[in-house]
Amino acid sequence: MRLKFVWLSVVVCYMLGCAACKGGKVSEPKDGADGYYLAYNGNFHDEVIRPEAEAWQKVARVICPRVCDDTEAEWAGHEADSLGGVLLSPGISNGEQMARLCEMQNIIAYGMGYVAAVIGSYSNPEMSENARMIVEKSDAYLDSLRNADYADARMMMDYEVSAYANFSLFMVLGTRYADGEPQFVANNLAMNYQNDGRIAELFDKMSDPVQAYRYSSVITNTSFFLTYFPLTAWLAGEEFQQAHVDEYIKIGGWFDKQMEVIEKAFEDEDVAALPYMSTERYTEIEKQASAYRVRLIELLYEGIISIPE
Repeated sequence: MRLKFVWLSVVVCYMLGCAACKGGKVSEPKDGADGYYLAYNGNFHDEVIRPEAEAWQKVARVICPRVCDDTEAEWAGHEADSLGGVLLSPGISNGEQMARLCEMQNIIAYGMGYVAAVIGSYSNPEMSENARMIVEKSDAYLDSLRNADYADARMMMDYEVSAYANFSLFMVLGTRYADGEPQFVANNLAMNYQNDGRIAELFDKMSDPVQAYRYSSVITNTSFFLTYFPLTAWLAGEEFQQAHVDEYIKIGGWFDKQMEVIEKAFEDEDVAALPYMSTERYTEIEKQASAYRVRLIELLYEGIISIPE
């Protein structure tokens, strides 16, 4: 299955009403060393982790009662907020910081989608079960990553993408259209399917798991966009979408630009020939991508607080 997302077209589609309608273990050396998949030329905590954790804390604090008013949503909000507090203090490895940031997202996805999962237990029992098991599966990932000293690049990437799949569960179960899933849900599921396949191919065909991880991180930025943009659009409505369309187009266009060399490699069926991505280049991309991810999280927060209590 080949599916190319063009960000401008996706955003315009939403504005027109679509919402309605093989990896190895690598040890962690000193900062900046190219042998570590999360090596970063700068302050990884202050430039990436802290801003994203603070943004997710804002979301965690409003999911109950704005998105869902139940005890599981309340618990998830408090738990994710507390995790964010832990991440605001440096002192743990880059790998553990990244894992905890993923954990925050998974817990929020659980809290937002729990009631929809319970309601959907008869109409979609498999997805319902997956949604109700998010925390248990997240804990299992964390245990495995901890046992590997957070040094398994493929495992970390698998954990990162789990959050997008979990928010997809919420969107599927939360819409429950009798005449078929809405287009934004179908697009999101197709994106996850394509990106997961591409990440698997990168780790299978690239000899260096560090390079596979870095290129995969570019792909997951598209997953981030095409998860949290439609989620916000769905929750906040058309007026909110229209108010922020230029911002979404700018962010989506930048993510799309970073994907060009990867798109070409897949079109040529030669991903092993992707050029070497240095720590300097990875840092450059990741720093800007993180700033845009923060803004997308903030837009999610703003969309949620626009929902009447």
